[in-house]
Amino acid sequence: MVFPVILNYLILKKHKFAIVFSLFMAAGTAILLVNLWQDYKITPSRPIPISPEMLQPGIAHLQFNQWVEIDIAGLQCQEMNTQSSEREKLINGIIDYLMGAKALREYVILSDEAETLVLVAMFSKEVTCREVRDNSPLRGVISRQTFERYSRLTEIDPVLAEYTYDGYIYSFCAFCGGDNTQIGLIVCAVLFVISIGLLIISIYLMKEKSQEKKIDIESLLNQTEDDSLLIELGQHLFNKYYKNGFDNLTKPEQIIFMIDQLEREINNGGFEQYYGNSGSDYAQDVPLALESIGASYTADLVRKGNSLFPNDLPPKIWPDRQVLLDNIVDDIRDQLDELDNLFYEYKDPLGTLQREYIYKYKEHFS
Repeated sequence: MVFPVILNYLILKKHKFAIVFSLFMAAGTAILLVNLWQDYKITPSRPIPISPEMLQPGIAHLQFNQWVEIDIAGLQCQEMNTQSSEREKLINGIIDYLMGAKALREYVILSDEAETLVLVAMFSKEVTCREVRDNSPLRGVISRQTFERYSRLTEIDPVLAEYTYDGYIYSFCAFCGGDNTQIGLIVCAVLFVISIGLLIISIYLMKEKSQEKKIDIESLLNQTEDDSLLIELGQHLFNKYYKNGFDNLTKPEQIIFMIDQLEREINNGGFEQYYGNSGSDYAQDVPLALESIGASYTADLVRKGNSLFPNDLPPKIWPDRQVLLDNIVDDIRDQLDELDNLFYEYKDPLGTLQREYIYKYKEHFS
């Protein structure tokens, strides 16, 4: 659930970051696709059967990093405890969660009686030696164990340190090769398509946002009629609010937007219509907005209107407010009518006060 929410936020709000994210995602998946495709081309249709004797020192014809099938019937098996520390559990848990593994990867040590051969087998889930033997022959990708990895494994589990590193310790990945390469190709291809789609959408939305109509506030302020100024600016702010949300308006834009919604609704149908429509979603903040432009008398009227609701505050959510208003409107209609009449007196010259406020903060309107 978290990832889709973050992705939706990046696409809709943070276009530049989404573009960078999608570019890195596309580049990473493209590299993986190339590598997986190269592996897929050289991977045989069936694993190559080998015997433990082929891993003995001096046998030069065995090729590494290839898909093989090995019979371990004659080998000794010892389980490794790769979960010896809480830190190791945490790290492996995070990696396995990101990689989609079913469980923590687990290792077993396979060796001959003389312990001249050591094969460190890695599985996609916790296994026991009995389970390993039951699944013999094993299919996977075999490779020469590097000393660095051998050293790291001995730190995780000192059992492996009992075996002497002589250049003939091997790794065996039981969940690599064959069908897993095809699955990896499909997953990477899907991720690549998603990243390209995200890139295209982000570029389109960023371009569309850059082409949004900007209002010429200087030209509006040059209009002599306050009503003409406020009607045009109010419609512009409503369009911005509807498209980008209230929080994406600047503080001065929010103040004028809230006052505009108040005037539109009350002048059309009184306080009852105001509280019954979405324009009063921010009714709790309107008194402070009115006071910020110097309209203290009108701010008190709105506070009185708000106080008619339980807890002196109308619900912020529109449907909840509508249901509550329907239940109490008959009891408060007289008070609402009285507030309407007082509002229509316009003891605060809202048009002039808004013009002065807009002029003072004109750089915040776009």
